[in-house]
Amino acid sequence: MDFNDDFSEDIIDDEPQSYGIEAVDKFASLSNDELKKLADNTESTILIAEAQLAYGVRRLFGVDIEGDLQEAFRYIALSAAGGLGDGLYFLGRTYQLGEGTEINYDKAFACFVEGAAKGSVRAIHSLGVCYDLGEGVPIDKAKAVSCYEQAAKLDFPPAQYHLGISYENGEGVEKNLDVAVYWYEKAAAYEHSGAILNLGYCYEYGMGVQQNLRKAFEFYKQSAELENHVAMHNLGLMYMSGTGCEVDKYLGYSYFDMAVQHGNTNALFALGCCYEYGDGVERDMARALECYFEAAEKGSLSAMRTIGIHYYNGNGLEENLEQALSWTRKAADNGDAVARVNMGMFYFRADDESNFPEGIKYLEEAAEQEYAPALYQLARFYYDRDTAYRDKAKGLDFFQRAAALGHDGAMHSLGLLYEYGDDFVQEDLKEAFKWYSAAAAEDNEYSIFALAYHYELGEYMDENPEMAAKLYRRSAELGHEAAATNLSLCYLRGYGLERDTEQGLYWAMKGAEEKDAAALHHVGLIYVHEDEFHDDDMAIAYFEQAVEQEFVPSYFDLAVIYSNESSKHFNHDRMLELLGAGAELGNAKCQYALGYMYDNGTDGLEQSTERAIELYENAAVQGHAWAQYNLAIIYRRQSIENDDMELGKKSLVLMEASAANDDPEALYEMALLYRIGTPYLEPDDDKMIEYLEAACEQEHAGAMDLLGYCYFVGSGVSQDHEKAFNYFQASAEQEHSLGTYNLADCYYEGIGVEQNQSEAFKLYQRAYELGNIDGSFGMGRCYYYGRGVEQDSQKALELLLEAADNRNDDAAALLAEYYSEAKELSEAYYWANKAMSYPTYDGDKKLTRIAKKAALKLSNDDIVAIMNRIGKEMEENS
Repeated sequence: MDFNDDFSEDIIDDEPQSYGIEAVDKFASLSNDELKKLADNTESTILIAEAQLAYGVRRLFGVDIEGDLQEAFRYIALSAAGGLGDGLYFLGRTYQLGEGTEINYDKAFACFVEGAAKGSVRAIHSLGVCYDLGEGVPIDKAKAVSCYEQAAKLDFPPAQYHLGISYENGEGVEKNLDVAVYWYEKAAAYEHSGAILNLGYCYEYGMGVQQNLRKAFEFYKQSAELENHVAMHNLGLMYMSGTGCEVDKYLGYSYFDMAVQHGNTNALFALGCCYEYGDGVERDMARALECYFEAAEKGSLSAMRTIGIHYYNGNGLEENLEQALSWTRKAADNGDAVARVNMGMFYFRADDESNFPEGIKYLEEAAEQEYAPALYQLARFYYDRDTAYRDKAKGLDFFQRAAALGHDGAMHSLGLLYEYGDDFVQEDLKEAFKWYSAAAAEDNEYSIFALAYHYELGEYMDENPEMAAKLYRRSAELGHEAAATNLSLCYLRGYGLERDTEQGLYWAMKGAEEKDAAALHHVGLIYVHEDEFHDDDMAIAYFEQAVEQEFVPSYFDLAVIYSNESSKHFNHDRMLELLGAGAELGNAKCQYALGYMYDNGTDGLEQSTERAIELYENAAVQGHAWAQYNLAIIYRRQSIENDDMELGKKSLVLMEASAANDDPEALYEMALLYRIGTPYLEPDDDKMIEYLEAACEQEHAGAMDLLGYCYFVGSGVSQDHEKAFNYFQASAEQEHSLGTYNLADCYYEGIGVEQNQSEAFKLYQRAYELGNIDGSFGMGRCYYYGRGVEQDSQKALELLLEAADNRNDDAAALLAEYYSEAKELSEAYYWANKAMSYPTYDGDKKLTRIAKKAALKLSNDDIVAIMNRIGKEMEENS
């Protein structure tokens, strides 16, 4: 990479006091008047020549005196005439840069030759510059290197810097990045900003050193502190992207602004982007356009292209196709391949196909430059676009040509094409994975993710959890948010690698770095549900960020934290605000929770049966079981109550009195009331457990089941699966259908008791006979997997359908798997979506994969019909 080809500007930046000029330093204690008096001496001695040079340099750079180029030139010429080596260098410099005299490269070269002969290291270095640029002498890179090397060995930083560039670019010497880095480090030791900048590049791209983005950042920062505007621009980019540092868009903007003040055109364009998108500064499209136009006037092709796009889209500028084409064409006419692609895309987007040939022309011009994105766009145009120009053979050829140039997007497209096949390309999984692998080798995070996904899915290859986790990591490291989230789940679940909650959290946070709402929500859940990381402050921070993006699931989880009255985070108003907003966005949990509050007049909301019904209905239509149940309770209550509020209060008083007399039903009802609360009774977990224990002493089967459930999940008591099993067993002994079912689950999973799936099947069957319809699911699952009973697919299907028809979501999910394996895609798609419509759906990827796989083979009409069927059923059930 050519870091800096403007050597003349480098000379200007090399202030003499930075590296020590003996003649200047010698007279540092003299005032300007004293020094001038000495310099005006007519004696021809080295001392006088040095004084003349010192005074001339002061005048040249305005050191403690007003700058005067003509005066500087006169005294520097005198010092050169006195035979001073550095005087000859500075005289050559004045001719080279036109400081106090006309530019004359021949005279400059002659001065440098004579100064070099007298041992001036600056003159030796400047001779190298002349040979490098062809100023006053034909270009001779080898001689330039020779001069740079001679001066570099004399510890002259600019020469060390340029020698590093020569080795890095292989100009005048064999390319050697290790040696380039060596000389950059030498110059950097003297705080040469350009050398420090180039070290930053080397560490950013791994040239001659192992890639280290943090070191790159530090070198850029050091160079920027020395007022290197390129380093300032690069720092801005790093802060914007979080490369080698934490994302800080304000600092990114600030560094762009500093670079602009130092004349950096690229930073001027970047500053425009900041204003356009509000990155680090308040969004200001008018200011953004000012920056773009100014940068374009200074030759920024990127700015020209951007102005063209804004005219095309009417973004900040009045839509004007003529201006859009004009500005984009300016960049294209200067050979800019990107602008040529943009021109092509402008013409392709036009409704009139007569414009397409012009678009093709521009793209083909860029393609002739071997610009892979142009080949890729041509491929998409010919292969994917349904026009008279469609030519899949040509499109496939362009995909392959772009891929041959290393375009990872083209490789990934070929992978997709061969994986799924179409009317032109036959499905070829071997070819698909060849292209996915090729794109993955180019660090295409999408192809890496695809490979990981297939290793996890195990559809086209053997399932390989270890490889899936490894690839998810690689994709995540490249910034794929979903891959980072999946890797986090791998760690949290111990899938493909040892369970490691710390790594689970780390990768969850990596996925959230780009502020992806789903990733932010996932991090919040970890802080809520992982005991070792439980931190409501952090959970709130991440949920709030997801809510800002209207990520619907976060509304409820955040409201739950704010609803905890015993917590420092209790915030009643914020809880209601979140539940209300979530309900408006269709979150069933929020609708249920808010409906519950209106139903019972809790949390400061006035009791409103009408409002509760409205909210419950919205949640119920989405399959929210509790909303359906509570809605039924409201209707039942309305049918028996006479709208007398006093009767409700009396009912509660009587219920408490009955419970005080050890009536098991009253004790159980009071436990239920304390569990959920009423307009007259605040929820109280301690009271609930107290009443449940009292009811259990009276051998109330429902209370035994509920208390068993409390121990099972740790609600109001510490989680204890053994106690849960004992209470379920006691409930089942009284022929309680739900207790029997829960006991069956314990035996099936081996929770609180040694696993015994034969016993589980018998208990599921008994629960079903007792009227628990979910028992049909339990039996169906046993028949399906052959667990505890001989495998029987037909019986499994019958039982699962019965359970699913009664809104058992687990049965619906298992039916989706059943029909998927049976290749009955319509039914597989129906049941997968049916299962995902339930409020208890936990994001099971298997259901998503089943639905996606089936959808690929179904027509749009089939899919619409199935979704209408589900919608109609949900409406009927509501």
